[in-house]
Amino acid sequence: MSLVGRLGPSQALASLVELLAGELSGEELVWSDNRRVLVDIGDGHARRLMTDGTGARLVYWPRVWAARSMAYLDDTDAVGPLVNGVSDEHWRVRMTCVQSLGRLGAEGLTSELVHGLDDDHWRVREATVVALGRIGDSDALWRLSLLLDKEPENRKVEAAISHIDRRSAT
Repeated sequence: MSLVGRLGPSQALASLVELLAGELSGEELVWSDNRRVLVDIGDGHARRLMTDGTGARLVYWPRVWAARSMAYLDDTDAVGPLVNGVSDEHWRVRMTCVQSLGRLGAEGLTSELVHGLDDDHWRVREATVVALGRIGDSDALWRLSLLLDKEPENRKVEAAISHIDRRSAT
């Protein structure tokens, strides 16, 4: 990630945490050092969204890009901010935080993640199933089993349960 190469791991994480928190205005994003961070993590999409100079078109995207980028830092300090992001107002941010926690293999978070199985948006629910399967915590089995009872042909739920079972057997 070019952001880490440019800023170093700890400053890169600090910048991503600040973006994920969503406390910066559009203009603060576009007309500050954050602009370069957004270009690093949002690539061409960030450039297109920043063309008006106000940052009004950015809305939730910086939070999404920050959450996605945190998964690739492989830093356990990203877990707390990602858990906070699971309750973001925008479904895409919630989904990306859940996905990143799954990619990080953040164990011990089943109680925080299972709430995503009841999310209003199907993509968040699906990402939660996959993340729980990746993390492999047997505490998630009962919730996934309940979901499978409701949706017996849900391949993602079946795969998550299978992964947890295999991991528990070793």
